[in-house]
Amino acid sequence: MDSGGGIGKAPVIGPKVQERITHINPLTETAGSGLETFCSVGSSSRVLNIVSTGPAGELYLTFTFEWEHSEIEEGSQEAVQKQKAYQETAPRGVVGTLDAMRKLVAEGKL
Repeated sequence: MDSGGGIGKAPVIGPKVQERITHINPLTETAGSGLETFCSVGSSSRVLNIVSTGPAGELYLTFTFEWEHSEIEEGSQEAVQKQKAYQETAPRGVVGTLDAMRKLVAEGKL
């Protein structure tokens, strides 16, 4: 398991966010799956990137997004607007991760 992190821009969360990134390797070389978590420091918000393989060896990448905003009343108009903002910005992160994964596959690193 590797972990790292950094500070960057997160337009929906705030002007700056610090993330702790943890990489969990597959349990065995033939397990065909691994996990990366991106957790916002000071919050329980996180993104999970799960890499797995299908029966023919094809790669799958599953994203799970969990955002915490305890300062916003659940079901409120503000909560609805925040959810819409996440739904607009999350696909950009997905595209960037897919591009990086495809590059790793092309280089034989994944």
